[in-house]
Amino acid sequence: MEKNKVLLVFKRGSQRSGIFNICAHYKTKRGMRAVLLLALSAIVIGVQDHPSSKLPESTLVLTSEPAAIQYEKQSADFDLQKESDQTENVHVHVSNDVENECIYKVSQSSIDTYVRSSIQRIINESSCSSIEISLIDKEHDEQVNISRRMSIAIDGDARNTENELIQTIWKVQRYYRQIISLQDSNLTLSNIVFRFTLVYNFSSLIVSPSYSIIYINNTNANLTLKNCIFKGFGLNRTEISSMIDSNITYKMEIDNCSFSDIVGRNALNISNCTLFTVKKCKFTDIVGSYYSGAIYLYFSTSRTVTYDISDNIFERCINYFSSNNGNNAGAIYITFNQESQAPIIKINNNYFKDCLGFYTGGIYLSYVTAYILEVQNNIFEGNRIQSSNTHSDAYIYKRGSDTLLPNASEYIKTVFSGSVSSQTNSVYNYYYYSYSGSLSLGILSYPSFERKFISQDETQDYISISAAIGIDNTQLELEARIVGLIHSEQIIIGENKGWMRNRITIIGDENRTRQRVTLSEGSENEGENQYIILIEDSVVGDIIIQNFEMQRQNCGFLKAEGGKSIALRECSFFGGDTIIHNSPVRFEITLCDFIGNSQLSEINSFVSATKGTIDIFYSTFYQGSFSGQGSGCVVCSQQCSACLIDGCQFLHNILGAGSSAIAVTTLNCLQLSVQGNSFSRTVFSDFGINNPIKGHFIRSISSKINISHTDFTDASFACGGNAIKIDEQLPSEITLLKCNFIGLRGINNRRSICIQASLSSLNGFKFNCHNCSFSECSFSGTEQVIGNSITISSQESLVLDVNREILFQYCEFRRNTGSGLGGAIGFNIEAQQSNIYNLANVQIELYVSSSGSSNNDGTKARPFNNITYAIARLANYQSQLQPLERTIFILNETCDAYLTIDAQDEWTNENYMDKVADLFKGSTSPVNQSIAVQVRFTNQTITPKQNITLPTEIDQDDQQPTTPEIVCEQECIPTETTPITECECQMIGDPRSECQSQYPLICTSKGYPSPDCICPSESVTSGYTKAQCERDKFCS
Repeated sequence: MEKNKVLLVFKRGSQRSGIFNICAHYKTKRGMRAVLLLALSAIVIGVQDHPSSKLPESTLVLTSEPAAIQYEKQSADFDLQKESDQTENVHVHVSNDVENECIYKVSQSSIDTYVRSSIQRIINESSCSSIEISLIDKEHDEQVNISRRMSIAIDGDARNTENELIQTIWKVQRYYRQIISLQDSNLTLSNIVFRFTLVYNFSSLIVSPSYSIIYINNTNANLTLKNCIFKGFGLNRTEISSMIDSNITYKMEIDNCSFSDIVGRNALNISNCTLFTVKKCKFTDIVGSYYSGAIYLYFSTSRTVTYDISDNIFERCINYFSSNNGNNAGAIYITFNQESQAPIIKINNNYFKDCLGFYTGGIYLSYVTAYILEVQNNIFEGNRIQSSNTHSDAYIYKRGSDTLLPNASEYIKTVFSGSVSSQTNSVYNYYYYSYSGSLSLGILSYPSFERKFISQDETQDYISISAAIGIDNTQLELEARIVGLIHSEQIIIGENKGWMRNRITIIGDENRTRQRVTLSEGSENEGENQYIILIEDSVVGDIIIQNFEMQRQNCGFLKAEGGKSIALRECSFFGGDTIIHNSPVRFEITLCDFIGNSQLSEINSFVSATKGTIDIFYSTFYQGSFSGQGSGCVVCSQQCSACLIDGCQFLHNILGAGSSAIAVTTLNCLQLSVQGNSFSRTVFSDFGINNPIKGHFIRSISSKINISHTDFTDASFACGGNAIKIDEQLPSEITLLKCNFIGLRGINNRRSICIQASLSSLNGFKFNCHNCSFSECSFSGTEQVIGNSITISSQESLVLDVNREILFQYCEFRRNTGSGLGGAIGFNIEAQQSNIYNLANVQIELYVSSSGSSNNDGTKARPFNNITYAIARLANYQSQLQPLERTIFILNETCDAYLTIDAQDEWTNENYMDKVADLFKGSTSPVNQSIAVQVRFTNQTITPKQNITLPTEIDQDDQQPTTPEIVCEQECIPTETTPITECECQMIGDPRSECQSQYPLICTSKGYPSPDCICPSESVTSGYTKAQCERDKFCS
């Protein structure tokens, strides 16, 4: 089968009001251009698998089968709720042979009869006291409750394409409190990756599981974890709870597991566990809010307990919240509520690095007595607390008197035997009412990390960052913390200036309270092409800049030519030319603000990347003013290979001709991803800006473009400006998911107001638009583009063996207006094709008004004056396979005409009114009104007149809100004595375009939608002429 197809698929959406139009241009085999105008009064609906493999070539498909919307998975870490119950689709169980009757394989995709689909059913139905379960899928989706007294082993047994063993990903795609609830069993889990997801629950997007991945609440329960991974959403992402939560359990063993990228309660939240062991595990990048970042252990009974935490790595574990009376730790928090019987506590051979707590960065221990207490052979490096440098590694609080330990200071040295630290006085030992003191551990001989404090008032270790970086070739990681309010210095990291360090972190820490520090270059170094921080190409390590504010000055902030990776976090910048990234590495920007000069004067781009990749999270770009090709808030050019924008806001930027908020100007940039989620959407808006945009929110030539959970709102475009402009020259894949285009307006513009995509017929393309809303967008251009909201076009190509696909699914178009040739959506696909198939239930619309004429074309602007003319015109539209569903819109509030319809052969006296009703199916009117209808049968018999009532739009969709009232100010009419600037276009609700059309001069003067005066050829409002308009200098 040939692949020269153009696939246009429309699936269920909502057209609560207004008209949805399609214009599709295509080439016939003879090379003559044909034009197909399609108009839908409702977006048609279909819920089915992607039909591209089932359709004939050169296909336009518009499906309309009604069904409930189902959500699709978006990624491994971000999944939306499934509608079907997980346990319903269960394969018939065929018992295993006797030898292996308690060994099972589970797959939710296999059809083999010996493979089960549900862990829960195996547990419920098995008569074995001990069972083994292998998960053979790469991903498993199930919630499990275990309350039987039995032993259960669940192993990830997935295989890659080379049949190599890989870890199974276990997560749930519906809302649950836990993935696994363990009550009265011995459970062993191995070789599994556990992840949280985002799911819909009662129309809200929330984290699932909401409480913990594993929950335990039984003193007879035992849990063993081997070679498992627990991963959150990342430090700049959604907050979760704990990975494992236990109110009471007997034994818990965790071996060779990792816990990372967590913002939440803590990783392990364990109470009343008698035997607790954690060995050879990694806890990294964790921010906790409840007593600890990594491990919280609480014991409230007098039973004998054993805690063994050995051979682990704790790196960047943080808990700086002071809500727990200040008693918290970055890595480990252990407390006994009462005296236990001979407790054994061993915390040995661990590595604690760069952990932060309010009381201590490493270990907090509160106890009464201990049979064995060991904190031996640990390495503490770079840990810290909020207020000072003391007790940064451990805080030991012994409650009650103990005559067996008369010398507390000597005893604590024995407890910490063999442990070393990068800092002095890093252990605090407090005996209740009897002793307190600090202990310095052994000096770390070969540290990998050092921290230096900097202040230009000479009260700290160094007075400059350059001095702290040093001039030697050490590879030690450096954390330079500036504690002054303002710091002025040009920082150069390069050869013999820290270039060999594995990592350099420069943090603003005013008065050591995490307050932002103002950083400037100094007036002697200001000027064009000058930067506060220079990273030369010789640098080989990671560079992190955090918690600074850039003063308003005539220079940029950072220029990078080298480095392993570069990150800017929690900073605020003023002015343009802020960031230049010329290094072939990843550049990360998180929680930063970029602010223009608040004036109309143009500035250079905020962020310009010519190499590597650029990832920007949760940042704001505000009040920039740009003009010209390759300028804007974020620009990727030359050898830049990828750009990610996540949860950012682009607000009040003046985008002149050729500029864009986000611009990808190079074919080397293989992927542009603009995304968010329901908690933090990416937003583009110019609300309040008087000047219309002559550029674009997004302009890209990247071959892969993904835009999701993004809003484009409240903006006016002129000339060639619009929201998204795509120019593809290579094979391309473009996806839009859950985006909103609301209140976008055009003034004399030349492109579709929302999306203008020029794709390559020669190389092929795939354009997918899912769950997007286009509402109250207006095009008022001087040229008739194909679609008011969207135009997708491609140049002529005779190539047959490429895929060309366009899919719109679950989209909504409401009140989109304009002079575009095709209405809301237009296609101009000039690839060679033979026919257009499967125009199922497409609604063609024409307009009728008593003020119209039989010589008109039936459009809303030039309606017919009689329904009969509309019926005759509709009869000329035919499809290849089945009749089109036609719609006539009556614009009058009353309709005096009556219609005579010639019956078809199958029409009878009994069914002709049903046939007539079908003819008007989907038609609407401003108010409920009746049309008198007569039917003439084939024997020339004419029926009596009967009325057909046309519903209003509100009847068509009961859920549609009442159309807001549009109120334009009529009292203030511009005259010789009343300047136009004193007039105002007032409105309640939207769309603004309606107000603009009635009072263009008044509305335009107030920026609705443009500050440029529209000088009419004749007087539009009383007492105000074109000459007066030009004299008042409101014309551009």
